[in-house]
Amino acid sequence: MNFLKKLLSFSIGSFGSGIIAFVSIPFLTRVLSPEEYGSGMLFISVAMVFSNISILGLDQSYARFYDRINPRILLKKISFITFFSIIVLSLIVIINKSFINSFFNNKYEYAYLLILFMFTQNLFRYTLVILRMEQKGYLFSLLYIGQRLTELIFLVIFISLFSAIHLYMIFSSILGFILPSIIGIFILNQLITKRSELSILETSVESKSLLKFGVPLMMSTVLITILLNIDKVILSFFVSNFELGIYTSALQIALSLNIIQSAFNSFWVPYAYTVSQEENFKEKFNIINIFLTLIMVVVAIILIHFKGAFSILLGKEFKDSINLIPMLVLMPVFYTLSETVSIGINLYKKSYLHLRISLFVLIFQTIILVILIKNFNTLGASISVGSSFLLLYVLRLFTGQKHLNFIKNTKILFTIIITLYSYALVESFYDNAIISIMFIVFMLFMLFILLKKNTKFITSQFRRKV
Repeated sequence: MNFLKKLLSFSIGSFGSGIIAFVSIPFLTRVLSPEEYGSGMLFISVAMVFSNISILGLDQSYARFYDRINPRILLKKISFITFFSIIVLSLIVIINKSFINSFFNNKYEYAYLLILFMFTQNLFRYTLVILRMEQKGYLFSLLYIGQRLTELIFLVIFISLFSAIHLYMIFSSILGFILPSIIGIFILNQLITKRSELSILETSVESKSLLKFGVPLMMSTVLITILLNIDKVILSFFVSNFELGIYTSALQIALSLNIIQSAFNSFWVPYAYTVSQEENFKEKFNIINIFLTLIMVVVAIILIHFKGAFSILLGKEFKDSINLIPMLVLMPVFYTLSETVSIGINLYKKSYLHLRISLFVLIFQTIILVILIKNFNTLGASISVGSSFLLLYVLRLFTGQKHLNFIKNTKILFTIIITLYSYALVESFYDNAIISIMFIVFMLFMLFILLKKNTKFITSQFRRKV
């Protein structure tokens, strides 16, 4: 199976899941008030941070050691460590139950919901990472779509039978993780058993080795998760729940780009580790980065240019979110692109560099969030998010290239990225059609130049059906 077929099999789930998530936005913004919507998204954001801490990066360790260690033995080892980690973190949550409940306004028992979220989300995450490594793209897609669909169905049922409150957003998320995971567990047991090469793989691995690789990645992932969510947490101290709801609705529109991000990331890690053994892997990495840049930039341009259309999608109560969209769009764009340019860090097992970069960007983002929110309110938060993820991309680009120099035409690539940032910043304050068209034409011209300079290798790869 060639690259495009494998990518397609994993992309179906990401696109399907993304479409369901996108369709649910107008439903949520019409049945939930901005206050309830903002409260629900704030809890889920915080819960994701706890979930990423509890898994200790061992899902990444599974991917890294998959080709060396018997996967059944590897899975048992990482499952035990993760379960112990969740127990410890759950005890910490229970001890601090009063503080956690008060942070979310003491309406419900949020501490116990947090524990349930951690357990179910990690169960689902392990299900997906195993399917990725087994290269079962269509099954991966089926469960991925199933998770989103289950979540939406339960949400509709809860709101229809009871009331439109954020508690049911949380319940639906938890139930959405449980049902697909149960199905996946039964299927995965058969998949791993059938692998014929299990007998030639190593039958033991030290927990220290798994943690040594996974924990730095976990810390980096946690920092990235905080980067993705700290804007909402800090905003909750400076603005009302109504304004927080307006902001999170704009953020959900921007995160529609996660359709592409999820589709790509689902396949990128196992593909990169496999292709890195080939002679011309640098050229292949370069071409993948070019195509991903083309797709992400063009889609970002469309979302920014037609931002006004989203006022119809979101409804009257959320119309003030339109000017927040341009800079928020940059978050998934730059984060996704940074995954390719930094692959050298992963291949050379320099995972601690991700930690350093993420920590530096987090400090930068926290500072400018406070400054810009005080001066520009929610618009300031969106500007700080876009700026922080530009910094993340730049740092990952130059650090990754230092260890694995595979990107050609770096100046052209960097020009496109800076122009996109400038375009989003201008669109946040002004609505000038002429200026907008000038930005768009220039970016499309630079993308054409980038493709033209790599035409020869692209053509040869399509002929070989890589």
